[in-house]
Amino acid sequence: MRFFWLAALLVLHVLLGVGCKLSSLFALAHASGTFLFGIYLLVRWRGPFPLACWGAYVVGSEVLWRMANAPVPWQYADFSLCFVLLLGLARTGLRRLPWVPAAYFVLLLPAVIFTLAQVPLMAARRAVSFNLSGPLAVMVCSLFCSRLQLDDRRMQRLMVWLVVPVAAIAAAVFFGLSTTEVVFRSQSNFAATGGFGPNQVSCILGLGALYGLLLALDPGVGIKLRVVFVVLALWFAAHAALSFSRTGIYLIGGGLLTAMPFLSLKRLLRPGTIIIVSVTVVAGLVTWGYLVHFTGGKVSERFARRDFSNRDSIAGEELQIWRENILFGAGVGMSAETREESTGVHVASHTEYTRLVSEHGLFGFLAGVLLLTACFRPLTINFPAFTKAAVLASLAFALFYLAASGMRTASPGFLFGLAFAGPALAHRVCRRQSVQRSAFPHLQSSIRGPVGPPFQSLVRPPTSAL
Repeated sequence: MRFFWLAALLVLHVLLGVGCKLSSLFALAHASGTFLFGIYLLVRWRGPFPLACWGAYVVGSEVLWRMANAPVPWQYADFSLCFVLLLGLARTGLRRLPWVPAAYFVLLLPAVIFTLAQVPLMAARRAVSFNLSGPLAVMVCSLFCSRLQLDDRRMQRLMVWLVVPVAAIAAAVFFGLSTTEVVFRSQSNFAATGGFGPNQVSCILGLGALYGLLLALDPGVGIKLRVVFVVLALWFAAHAALSFSRTGIYLIGGGLLTAMPFLSLKRLLRPGTIIIVSVTVVAGLVTWGYLVHFTGGKVSERFARRDFSNRDSIAGEELQIWRENILFGAGVGMSAETREESTGVHVASHTEYTRLVSEHGLFGFLAGVLLLTACFRPLTINFPAFTKAAVLASLAFALFYLAASGMRTASPGFLFGLAFAGPALAHRVCRRQSVQRSAFPHLQSSIRGPVGPPFQSLVRPPTSAL
């Protein structure tokens, strides 16, 4: 992607964010158009990668539709992803699919019986839809991504298509912040997030900032684009901090720490990358100083706190529910009902790991183990350095997200799906040839390049293009 096209897309999405903030019908048109474009990609089939980019765009747009009160179902993004990607999976064929995602989801189904036995049908339907739409997205995205082949260039494009709609969310938040009087206190601030849930806004802004920073660290991206990604990352991170929901900022840190050991040290030590990192650090410190001044010091007070915002007590109560229903759990969505009976307060689960065991029992425990073990798969895959770092950062983000926010959005499901992607053909061929050269040095003179002419353009893509 060239600088001009990225700049044009960002400008359009800034305007889109303001338009969605002003009119829910505008958001409805955007949500409907996004779904129809996914159907178009199915009809004009060019492989799974364009559909994966569409999925990344849906993940980046979901919170925008919720912020704008678009008249679509709450799990619209989850169900759109599942419907379109399942059809895309059918286009690729159903042979040799990984069994782990399907087993993970099937293990969660027995608890539905206990929900149906305890509450009326409509209430059970709402509970099942709210709590299992995320796991369904994990399964479908994982199965679809098992057909996906990634290299550095493709991974960059996938990340860009998630970052672009996040710019619309940041624009909507900025518009709401500039047109509303905001009083900053020591709690999550709805007024600073466009009147919508600070946790969800902070998390998706954190994901956009994480991807922006990773793209800026890659020397394969043009210098102009790297500057743009740094600016976007700082913009997203600033609004995530102003939400006073600490989750988004912590997720950025967790993702970066996971990615750094897998990035190419030789490429990180290039002069251009060192300059980009230095400028980012200085600009980040200046931005933080401005935020402290803008909020009257409240933002520093908020991030100085070390409490878990009551998540630890909710998790403890869910573990107690598991002790009382150790085999099958309390039923899908029933942990919140059980807590309400004892405390008088209805609070949805914030930690997916304790929700799994409290509502699904030992079956949920096994499902959680399958989910966690799948995250180690990219370590065994021969990805290029940047792709491996980006995939592992995405998985770390998803794992921490589940610990703090459950499966409230479609982003964890899509990010977990990347664990099942494979390396692109050109990288596999190049790697195989390099191994052959090291094993049979006497044959090096007869090898004319890493691969034949048909694949040379894939192995060495232009470094200035995204």
